[in-house]
Amino acid sequence: MRFLSSGEAEVMCLTGHWGVGKTFAWRKYIQQASRKKQIALSRYSYVSLFGINSLDALKYTIFENTVTSSDISAAPTLETLRLNALAVAERLGRKSVWFLQQIPRVASYVGSLAPAWFLSVRKTVICIDDIERRGSNLTTREVLGLASMLKEQRGCKLALILNSDALDGDKDEFRMYYEKVVDISLDFAPTPAECIAIAFEANTKAVKWLAENCVKLGISNIRLMKRIERLMRIVENLLQGFDDEILKQSVISLTAT
Repeated sequence: MRFLSSGEAEVMCLTGHWGVGKTFAWRKYIQQASRKKQIALSRYSYVSLFGINSLDALKYTIFENTVTSSDISAAPTLETLRLNALAVAERLGRKSVWFLQQIPRVASYVGSLAPAWFLSVRKTVICIDDIERRGSNLTTREVLGLASMLKEQRGCKLALILNSDALDGDKDEFRMYYEKVVDISLDFAPTPAECIAIAFEANTKAVKWLAENCVKLGISNIRLMKRIERLMRIVENLLQGFDDEILKQSVISLTAT
């Protein structure tokens, strides 16, 4: 993906209908790029705006969730938080000892320390997901303004993921700032065959039958595909030792219901 392999600071917006697999695809592609060492920037942060209710909370969450680009598949830990804090401490000089002492109880300091924590967020690939599900006190203007600042002043690359149909009353404001901030706009609308390539990795008989039926039925909702796959795995275990035709008919029935 050119977006990840380039060191150029830019903002990409990935939109699409609910369930088509925007987040699933993003995670898959960035993990593949990480394994192949094709990510130009050395740090990565993924943030879901679900329940985030202020700009300071968003800033801190970006900081807290930052990991190295070579370790994207691992969840942020207290150790990654400590390393991130060390980067900030270097900028605080003599205050750094007190600063590091706050790590175990950092949540209570988000409001007052957010600007300090945020100093280390530079040259980072940042994915901001679920924009339409943000808290009521966090506006799209604030989110897009922060994205613009991170690009222009911190050399970051940002991927914004959202279901634009769910923005409700913020659509006009979003469009106004969107045109000023976003460099690349992608409408994620994969065909059923493309969804299958994204959603399914195993090459078993059951997965092949499931994929064939998803194409026949025109299913292009990756979230739905993964739900059917989970049910199929349960049925597959229950039918071990039975004729393959029974499993095939079961997979067809699961896909059609």
